[in-house]
Amino acid sequence: MSQFNRFTSNEMDFRRLVAALRSMERQTLYLSLFGLLVTVFASRLFSGKSSKYKLPPRVPGVPIFGNALQVPPVQQGPWAKGLAEKYGEM
Repeated sequence: MSQFNRFTSNEMDFRRLVAALRSMERQTLYLSLFGLLVTVFASRLFSGKSSKYKLPPRVPGVPIFGNALQVPPVQQGPWAKGLAEKYGEM
């Protein structure tokens, strides 16, 4: 009789495990859909094609570091003056 009770206990544990995995699958699905929605929204928000305003040209730079890698270690003044002449004042 104890083997039957053990089997029932294992079966209940298995059912709990399956229920937990299904819940995790739903959470992963919802999180993935939310991430996709945020990505689409951000791409539409920051795309330059649908801009109402005529913006000045941008200084080219690296996405995360910006222009930090382009700034020379010495004599930043002439470098910045050249950028101001080319792209306008900030």
